[in-house]
Amino acid sequence: LGLLCLTGTRLLLLFGRGVGAMRLMQCSYAAAVGTETIAYFALPYIVLMDKPHLFAPATVAVRGACYLGNALGSGIGQCLVSFYGGDDDDGIPLRTLFYLSLAFTTAGLFCFPLLPPVVVNREQNKQSEMVGRSGENGVDGSVL
Repeated sequence: LGLLCLTGTRLLLLFGRGVGAMRLMQCSYAAAVGTETIAYFALPYIVLMDKPHLFAPATVAVRGACYLGNALGSGIGQCLVSFYGGDDDDGIPLRTLFYLSLAFTTAGLFCFPLLPPVVVNREQNKQSEMVGRSGENGVDGSVL
């Protein structure tokens, strides 16, 4: 959903006209950022439900990869503007940077289905829940 919203944001920025289109773009961007934040924390949790001690390093890895991608994209854009110049001196048009952003976002959208499925070991997860409820770890499950 987040990739769809990001692609929609790019399309609206490039081809949308008027205040209504920009309002829709803001909603699309807000949805993309909201789903991105959920994915940062939910993905490591879902993958590592049976290994809670790895949750923090996995979250750091996911967020770090995202920030690295943002920094890399920003660096490439800055290099293009610095090397070829901006709109004001007949250099690379800034619209071209939006097209590049759209191309990479769309590539991510098409690569997403190629990711391996998340396999959750439900039996092990049920056992860990039962341990917490049965009193085996010092917890009797009663409410104080």
